[in-house]
Amino acid sequence: MSCECAEQCPGATSCSCIYTYDEGICLCICDFPMVLPASERQGGRKSPAAKIDLCVRNVDLLSMALFLEHHCDGEFFVPAARAKEMVSIGLKDIFIADAAAKLGLIVGAPRPAPTGA
Repeated sequence: MSCECAEQCPGATSCSCIYTYDEGICLCICDFPMVLPASERQGGRKSPAAKIDLCVRNVDLLSMALFLEHHCDGEFFVPAARAKEMVSIGLKDIFIADAAAKLGLIVGAPRPAPTGA
């Protein structure tokens, strides 16, 4: 099974798919018509050094940063002038931080673990 927009959401205008190597899970978020529903069956957040495949088609950079933050314990910052810029990219066997940099995102420090009250 491929974790690419063309296979997972062939009719979608906008799509983001991420495959995590350590868990072997593909998660895609696509606009209508959506072939596979979005799934939250992922494990915990990954390190920015985790290996992924990433397929993005016609997604604004701000949404892409939020998508990556959902999967990673790091923070991703978007240059304000580029927030609505549409991106499309296919990357294989790459670290999350390197994928973010290729998209033009600024990778921040990992978020601190929540503390008990």
